[in-house]
Amino acid sequence: MFFNKDETTAQFVDRFLKRIALAVFIMAVSYASGALGHVVGHEARDFLLMVKDPLGLLAAIIVLPMFIKMMIKIIRSGGKHSTPSGYVAEMYGKSAGNGFAAGFIFLVFLEPLSGGALAHLPSEFFVQSAIAILLGGLSVSFFILNRDDADEMDDDFDDDPSSGAEQRE
Repeated sequence: MFFNKDETTAQFVDRFLKRIALAVFIMAVSYASGALGHVVGHEARDFLLMVKDPLGLLAAIIVLPMFIKMMIKIIRSGGKHSTPSGYVAEMYGKSAGNGFAAGFIFLVFLEPLSGGALAHLPSEFFVQSAIAILLGGLSVSFFILNRDDADEMDDDFDDDPSSGAEQRE
């Protein structure tokens, strides 16, 4: 079933953002494989370039159904849509900032190397590696910020984990 009647808009947006983060991670791997293809030998390069395009297609396949569903919802509502708000949307925004910061730091460190030790590499290497770091920083940050903390203790300052249970009885 394409539409889940029990799903709220917030739940839909959360699922959509999680799929986007997964697709962004796959695209980061795709760009990284393209950049790595400029550094390795011919056999490995052929393999990496062969893997690059299917990874991009996989990322599109992951996001496309949710995108179509979102567009149908917007069309049915007469073009009305609101900016997503909630925990996952907030973490996605923070992750985008973290991804930008990781990419900026990478470029700052890469700039002196581009004229020296890495001068023999084509410009595609630098562009693909920068995009891979930007996208990878966003997606990894999103997964870290949204990890499941169910296995962590609620009372981090409690010396004896069993003491909380005794006090509740």
